[in-house]
Amino acid sequence: MNHYYFFPIPDKKLKRVRDEFVQRVSDAVINQLLDLCLKHGVLGDEEKDSILEGNRTRANKARALIDAVTRKGPETCEKVIGYLESKDRMLFKQLGLSSAQASQSAGRRKEEEEETACKRARQQDKPDGVTRSQDLSELQLLQVAEQLGKEWKQVAIYLGLESNDVDDLEEAEISVTMRKQKMLLKWKNKRKRGEATAKHLLESLKEMENLSHKVYEILEG
Repeated sequence: MNHYYFFPIPDKKLKRVRDEFVQRVSDAVINQLLDLCLKHGVLGDEEKDSILEGNRTRANKARALIDAVTRKGPETCEKVIGYLESKDRMLFKQLGLSSAQASQSAGRRKEEEEETACKRARQQDKPDGVTRSQDLSELQLLQVAEQLGKEWKQVAIYLGLESNDVDDLEEAEISVTMRKQKMLLKWKNKRKRGEATAKHLLESLKEMENLSHKVYEILEG
């Protein structure tokens, strides 16, 4: 899903902070901004000289600079806002400005946060799905059991069950599928909380060569 984020137009941003910029900006920063403006073609030599030579006080230089920039439109203003961010980060923050790069990053972060929230919501909407970080439920173990064939007794041994456990299951349960599920439940009940996840079950069975690929598909999600 694409999202569009709207931010104040750059020239309006500068006009909004004009008075505070004039009050706070230092001579050194004014000169650095003028140098960058000249270097990148934002201002010409005559414009720079006019600002420096035609204004005796720091405040007047600041007014002349910001007025010259805002007259050139949003694209130029955005560049100068970026220059200010690089030369005086504190003033940039005090003025409450945001550069295009910062705005885009904020937009991307918001998209990522929304996408993460959507994924979590989708996962919560599928309670029967296997989550590798949570202990397997009885229903999930039944889903695994349904994919086991004759190798289920071998699975029991890999999971640390004894032969007599398998014998007891065969005597107690008529349904083969339920035998398999009860076998998996025995494995789960022998483990501590948080150690009967899909990841742990896969780890216990990793040496088995004849395990159904469908079991891997269920446990790997």
